[in-house]
Amino acid sequence: MQKLKILIVTHYYRPENLPINYVADLLVEDGHHVEILTGKPNYPEGKFYKGYGFFSPLVEFIKDIRVIRLPIIPRGKKFRYLGLIMNYLSFVLSATLFSLIRYKKENYDVIFIYGTSPVTNAIPAIFLSKLIKAPVMFWVQDLWPESITSQGFSMPKIFLNFIRVIVNTIYKNSDLVVCQSKSFVETIQKQHSLKDIKLRYLPNVIDEIFLTKNESKGNLPNEIATLSESFNIIFTGNISEAQSLDTVLDAAEILKSKLYDEIHFIIVGSGSKLDELKQIRDKKNLSNVTFTGAYPLEDMPMIVKFSDALLVSLKSEYIFSLTIPNKLQSYLAAGKPILGSLDGEGARIIKENGCGLTAQSESASSLSEIAIQLFNLSEKKKQEMGENSITCFNSNFSKEIFLNRFNSYLEELVIDYN
Repeated sequence: MQKLKILIVTHYYRPENLPINYVADLLVEDGHHVEILTGKPNYPEGKFYKGYGFFSPLVEFIKDIRVIRLPIIPRGKKFRYLGLIMNYLSFVLSATLFSLIRYKKENYDVIFIYGTSPVTNAIPAIFLSKLIKAPVMFWVQDLWPESITSQGFSMPKIFLNFIRVIVNTIYKNSDLVVCQSKSFVETIQKQHSLKDIKLRYLPNVIDEIFLTKNESKGNLPNEIATLSESFNIIFTGNISEAQSLDTVLDAAEILKSKLYDEIHFIIVGSGSKLDELKQIRDKKNLSNVTFTGAYPLEDMPMIVKFSDALLVSLKSEYIFSLTIPNKLQSYLAAGKPILGSLDGEGARIIKENGCGLTAQSESASSLSEIAIQLFNLSEKKKQEMGENSITCFNSNFSKEIFLNRFNSYLEELVIDYN
């Protein structure tokens, strides 16, 4: 197809570590001209990254991609709810004003919205699409308001209904809505009555760094390297309410009581629940749990290679049963057995493809049982699970499959719009 000029509107971008970074690179590699409209980076720590501030330059170039960084209020940590609301709304205001002043002179073939939380970043993108008469593709990563309530936010019913109206309006003003899981497609069709809106399936794609089996140039972190004699189950990524890692700590306590001290959980990452979980670990004296903090993306292949199995965990919420966690795809590509403490779409992929074992979400007893079961499997069976993981990844989530789908949707979108 013809190569297009694409504006990606996203609340997060490098140095913030989200999959949209690789998607942008992939589209440029495929020949498209890509520009980014985003905010000043402050996720997940809640403060601006070094070198950035409210009044830092608006424009920078990263890997030859022009990035427009709008002044926004950082999320902060002290006032969690208020900080998030101010962060979300400041991007809407900043992006809308900037569109009026600057972007109305631009000419884009497509506006592509990376629809992770917050969904509000779609508002200025749709406003801009009306100004410059460009079609909108909205890539749904989270369902709102379900993703808010599942994180423990308590809101009045009237406010939740207001959010539903906003989301419905966003969907209806998008020319194409693509979803990261098939369950999202079905749910949106049922809940929003989008008879005239095109809905398609577009699963996430992972950075090719996860496809490398070589160790990085650095050394394995000391707190991990000392565990070479253990059976190491590694979790990587964000540590928040959604991941239900307190379930993992409870499972570790059960394993310790059953004298399975060889089974060790290593949790790599950072997030809002990290300090709380460390305190629980210390209070219960769980010597079979290690928190390492966050490491650069480049170190992940080295850390993953050290694992005997990889853990994906989510809360027992309806919204999460519809989701394909991003980390699941990177785990599949790593070729390791997978332990899933989750329900729905993610569990189905693991079970149907023979990639590992699954436990009921938020069930510590079930998780401890499958950890023991995996520990006792033969090396041949564990290797077979790892090989199944790679086969599943190559058949469903490779960059070639992603680009073929994405380009076919772009072509459809541009033809229909014109």
